Amino acid sequence: MQSFTIQLYIRRHDCRLGRQHIRPVQRPAGDDFVAISAGGLHCLALRADGSLAGWGSNSYRQSDVPQSKNFTMIAAGGYHSLAIRSDGTLAAWGWNKFQQCDVPFGKFIAIAAGSYHSLAIRSDGSLVAWGDNTYGSAMSLQAMILSTSRPTTTAAGLTKKTAQL
Repeated sequence: MQSFTIQLYIRRHDCRLGRQHIRPVQRPAGDDFVAISAGGLHCLALRADGSLAGWGSNSYRQSDVPQSKNFTMIAAGGYHSLAIRSDGTLAAWGWNKFQQCDVPFGKFIAIAAGSYHSLAIRSDGSLVAWGDNTYGSAMSLQAMILSTSRPTTTAAGLTKKTAQL
């Protein structure tokens, strides 16, 4: 696996003067990074040894990465962070107002983090979404069951919904 060095800059807009300033940001040390992810105001990096680095805004502890060396994938959200462990389970930390850090059980192969929601693909290829569903980007388990239900007709001729699980 190829490793890379990270160069970081932050853009700050001075509203009073209408000017933007670009200044270098303190970056994590090392040259063994294999993946990066940019969130709302924070960033994550995955090292070749499976450890994580986090920097930027830490108002909800979204940059306080777990101290472990067993991660294979990362995703930075608005104010939360996700990672897949080497055994396929998920880890999440940061702001959890919409339960976007309440990870589901199972083995996963991919993750993505939105502003207030999280997404993952299970090892069987099924998609899981959780967190804020204001715009339909995440659903509760009950809502997912109802949305995948198909109408069936009972002996009395009444229509009911049967979940396709």
